[in-house]
Formats: sequence, C-alpha cells, structure tokens
Amino acid sequence: MARIFEGLLVDKGIALRGRCIIDPDGVLQWANVSNWSTGRSVDEVLRTLAALQTCGRMPCGWQPGEATIQ
Repeated sequence: MARIFEGLLVDKGIALRGRCIIDPDGVLQWANVSNWSTGRSVDEVLRTLAALQTCGRMPCGWQPGEATIQ
C-alpha cells in the first residue's frame, strides 16, 4: 500500500490529500489522491464504501439503494 502514496509530499513539505478504503482482510479496495488545493467529499467516500459493500457492479453516478449492473 505504501507505493500508492509515494510522491505525495510536494514542494516545501506540503502533502497531497490521499484516502483509501481497506477491507477487513487488509486488501486495498479503493484509493484516491487529490491536489492539496482540492476539496474533499465525505459523501463520495461513503458512497464508494456503500458500493464496495454491495458487491455488485455500479453504473456511473450510482447511489445507495439504486439498481446495480447485472
């Protein structure tokens, strides 16, 4: 997992913003890195977590409770 976050330290010790979801078995399931000036969305992280827990294939813009791709 450390490799995913390599290079996140940029000029003058400023770090880019990174977050990840790791399953109970310690397997990285999702990672996201954005520029330090970009805002973060807790709602998007929660939506992604719900999608991972649904164990289906999700269409673009999927929201919890909506149908998955068969």
